Amino acid sequence: MCEIRVVIAGPKKFSYDKLKENCDRIIGQAVRDSHNDNVRIICDTSKGINLLGEYYAKENGYVISQIKNEMKFLSKNAAVERNRKIMEYASANDNEGILIAFQDRNNRDIENLVDCAKECGLHIHLLCRDDTGWEEHAMQVPASAN
Repeated sequence: MCEIRVVIAGPKKFSYDKLKENCDRIIGQAVRDSHNDNVRIICDTSKGINLLGEYYAKENGYVISQIKNEMKFLSKNAAVERNRKIMEYASANDNEGILIAFQDRNNRDIENLVDCAKECGLHIHLLCRDDTGWEEHAMQVPASAN
């Protein structure tokens, strides 16, 4: 059975309540739309929002896949390589990949994640914070991108 594979990304310091509120809504809608409650949360092993994503997965009974963060051992393009690896895993084998990314200021890593997610055909939910609060930009990537 195919899975809904969710990548949660964002800043090192983040509110669990904000993460939970948005993940509940986005993942809940994906489950309803696909009639599939087989959800896997994909995390790397770095601190910050990744730990919150892992906690969220445990709290909701979702399967967790950890992709080891080996950036210090890789080339100067390590973040780009890691992001591509994560997005490829999220969309592999006809699974439904979703990126939920929180961006509270310009962040090249988040921008690269979004680019990789587009290339791999993931559904993208980019939540950006400005002076007035959070605004969501949902991007539907055509199936032919896979």
